[in-house]
Amino acid sequence: MKKVVFFSVILVVILSLLTTSIVSAASNYKVVAIPLNSAFTLNNWGAVGGYIRTYVDSYETLGYNTDFDTASIWQNGNLIELPFSGFVRRLNDAGMAEIYDDTNKVLVLYNTNDGSKVTIDKNIFTSIEKLNNIGQIVGSYATDTSAKAVVWTPTYTMSLEVGNRCEFTGINNLGHAIGDVVSVSALNEWNKKPFLWKNELFELEVPTYGGTVSDINDKDIMVGSCFDGQYNPTSWMPVWWDHNGSIRNLPNLGLPGEAVFINNKDQIIGQLDRKWVIWDSWTANPVFLKDIGDYRIDNVEDFNDVGMILALGWQNGHYGPLLLTPTVPEPGSFLALATGLIGLTGFGLRRRR
Repeated sequence: MKKVVFFSVILVVILSLLTTSIVSAASNYKVVAIPLNSAFTLNNWGAVGGYIRTYVDSYETLGYNTDFDTASIWQNGNLIELPFSGFVRRLNDAGMAEIYDDTNKVLVLYNTNDGSKVTIDKNIFTSIEKLNNIGQIVGSYATDTSAKAVVWTPTYTMSLEVGNRCEFTGINNLGHAIGDVVSVSALNEWNKKPFLWKNELFELEVPTYGGTVSDINDKDIMVGSCFDGQYNPTSWMPVWWDHNGSIRNLPNLGLPGEAVFINNKDQIIGQLDRKWVIWDSWTANPVFLKDIGDYRIDNVEDFNDVGMILALGWQNGHYGPLLLTPTVPEPGSFLALATGLIGLTGFGLRRRR
């Protein structure tokens, strides 16, 4: 009987640890301060793109000090300065970087593997959102009165003009793009209508007052936010869409917010009540991204399929990019451990009979 009680206690402790581990898995990270002045993009290899700022003492010649930025990539402790004055805006898994070349005031698609580059015409984009692994870049070209959504590659450019303003906000590695359309009758953010583009436009399901779509993964699962018609910041709610465009609410603890990123594990990052959170799936309760040790998280810039988060924040009064890497094993590891120990418990009990 004592053996049975002993093993029962072990089983309860294991299940308790299992539950705690799964619930807290989204909030346990190792943090590394990235030696860039700022960073904007993160790929699945853990490479971070941004810039290094160099300050030049030119007071005697110019009457003031100057500085210049060098487009740079950091990966696994190695810092690589690229041959551009400017910054890396997007970086994919194939080693291609979308760079703003400050010297020539142009956008460049640069291949870090062989040093080749393609200059993007100045009249293609006024805003760039995403670069996928097959080299497609999406964004928009806007004037004071209108905007069109644009997909660009080195070999072709495609524009989409729907309504008065139309913009792409993301693209997955299959070339399926997402974006928002603003109706002709009302030029304001409350009338955005999200869509999916797969060689033709598919409208996403939204409430009467519309919404916006922010990101898409390779399963065509999309995330964003919808508006309930009350003109204040508490009116936005985080949502996700399936591949057919049907809308679902994300668990939000009764707080307003938005979903911003989704990876290919269906993990989602967004904000609730202006605080960053992560959902381990579209049915999971959100977990707030808490400060870690001396690190204070301010903003999330990017999120990859490994679960790494590129953030901006403070460390001991210094503000800069931070790379958060998950440290908790996948839930499956805990399930295997628990199952194995449960089996051992049963085996021990059988031996006593």
